Amino acid sequence: EISACLVGSEMCIRDRLSAEEELIWRSWLAGTHRLASYLDEQLRLDGLDFTQYEILANLSTAPEGRLSMTTLADLVRQTRSCLVQAISRMEVDGLVSRTADPHDRRGVAASITERGQAVVEQATPHHIRAMRRILIDIVDPEDLNAVGRVMQAILTAEI
Repeated sequence: EISACLVGSEMCIRDRLSAEEELIWRSWLAGTHRLASYLDEQLRLDGLDFTQYEILANLSTAPEGRLSMTTLADLVRQTRSCLVQAISRMEVDGLVSRTADPHDRRGVAASITERGQAVVEQATPHHIRAMRRILIDIVDPEDLNAVGRVMQAILTAEI
């Protein structure tokens, strides 16, 4: 079977998408782009971008409002260098501060400031309304549950 896929000019069936799979994939790409763009646009009305909001939201629910940079990078799915750049900008804006990580003498932790807490508390109701408007309230509850299952499958897949 594998050799048949490699010989000749025809692609193996596993190297193509069916018409239905391609439609789903293209819808997925367009839909996730629209979703992310809309949420980012709405967050900008509160003076944040999506990454900044995600950082503040994670810090605001962390014990003592502090997380190691490594943990925070994992939670917001950013490389450490991208996170450091975002934290640096947010530190200038007074939203976060950096301190020595109390659990790792060589590490650095990010902490939410009072200003950062106030900003995330102001933005969260708007963000929730935007999530409802672009996804939650327009999708049938069964389909929304299916989206959740799809996301969990993607997040837990060994690739």
